[in-house]
Amino acid sequence: MNVQHLETLNDVVAKITGVVVRETVPDSVFEQADEAELIDLPPDELLERFKDGKVYMPEQAQEAVKNFFRKGNLIALRELALRRTAERVDAQMRVYMHEHAIGKAWPTAERLLVCISPGPESARLVRAAKRMGDRLGAPWVAAYVETPAQLRLPAEVRDRVTQTLRLAEQLGAETVRLHGEKMSEAILAFAHDRNVTKIVVGKPRRRLWTRILIGSIVDALVQGSGDIDIYVISAEREPHGVPQAPRARRAIPPTGRPTAGPPPSSRWPPAPRG
Repeated sequence: MNVQHLETLNDVVAKITGVVVRETVPDSVFEQADEAELIDLPPDELLERFKDGKVYMPEQAQEAVKNFFRKGNLIALRELALRRTAERVDAQMRVYMHEHAIGKAWPTAERLLVCISPGPESARLVRAAKRMGDRLGAPWVAAYVETPAQLRLPAEVRDRVTQTLRLAEQLGAETVRLHGEKMSEAILAFAHDRNVTKIVVGKPRRRLWTRILIGSIVDALVQGSGDIDIYVISAEREPHGVPQAPRARRAIPPTGRPTAGPPPSSRWPPAPRG
């Protein structure tokens, strides 16, 4: 199969190519396959195969290269195929680590986890994690741990947590609510399960003597993190105490005339020969 036929990528492919692919394969077929093998060709080499008639009949190949299979589209489709295959390989690796009780992180790719607290300063942590994730090109997760003590917090504080998690989602994070008796244990268990490589947490606000007597979540994370890097960020209060979602901006339509769509056909792109 070609990557443009994967069901969940249908909208993405349409935005890239301007063509809605009608023939799609459910993701479950791809996910349940015993093995996935990536056949990757550079765009220029694939275009040569089109010209040589090794993909479509000559008249179909000429039309396809003008519309769906332009070089820019091929570059984008190639990236989609590489990323989708990498996601599957990553899932296989995490299953293997779980089955073999491998507790330490395997840093094959960077993964960030930011720890959300009930305080208003957590919005600052979310934005810092977003910037860090962008610099590393890494996915990131915002996690909030609901301990028995956290469940007894006032309604306005719980609402603030929900707002912070919503902010993280709007900035591109996956969000989770964890449950446990101790915040550090729940965070570390999740981090090991998801092969997280970096944890972002706010600087403790307790006084030094209190930390010495009672300890802090940062101390517990550092002690139990193993190969996971811990980033402690100053969590000053936000100016208004409430995280604000980014404002939506109007998209500016591109200039110029739209590109020609595919030729009228019940199947586009046409199925390759052989």
